[in-house]
Amino acid sequence: MRLWTIESAYFLGAEEDRGSIEVGKLADLAVLSGDPMSVSDEELKSLTAELTMLGGEVVHGSLEQ
Repeated sequence: MRLWTIESAYFLGAEEDRGSIEVGKLADLAVLSGDPMSVSDEELKSLTAELTMLGGEVVHGSLEQ
């Protein structure tokens, strides 16, 4: 996971505003219906995006429950 987040931002020279979830950084993220690192290969296929954010703005789903 680190390779796809903070390490990728570092490689691009963009670690000041990308790569981790921190105040002041761009929020490009997806909240999935399960943990992709712990489900089986078969379950992985059925995970769905519950929420997607680009640049800190919700583009799919809702922050309200």
